[in-house]
Amino acid sequence: MPGKSPFSDDWRDCLKAHYTHVIRAEDHRTEKTLRNVLYECGFNADDLKEWYVLATMHVDDLPSDFVPDMELVQQVEVAAPQIESPPEIELTVEESQGNEDDKPPPPDKSGFQQLSLF
Repeated sequence: MPGKSPFSDDWRDCLKAHYTHVIRAEDHRTEKTLRNVLYECGFNADDLKEWYVLATMHVDDLPSDFVPDMELVQQVEVAAPQIESPPEIELTVEESQGNEDDKPPPPDKSGFQQLSLF
């Protein structure tokens, strides 16, 4: 999409992480306003339900007296699709060892190099 920032996916991941933190901290005041922001950013109720379950399924990260919203958890469990495991693929000895011709490409003759952001 034109005009899309190269960091928009990272920003969306940060919003998800913030929501996860708010749920784990049981910060209900922030949760109310954050939900509105997330809806305005294009997330929907199903996204938030999924994140809630993911945030609360790590018991070691939660306060000892935390009680999850079981109605919300059950809604997500019912809506979760059943995913089949992929079929196992058997490789021949040659395929598993790789090809000896797998060498890195030669450097670009124009002198340009890909730079790392980090």
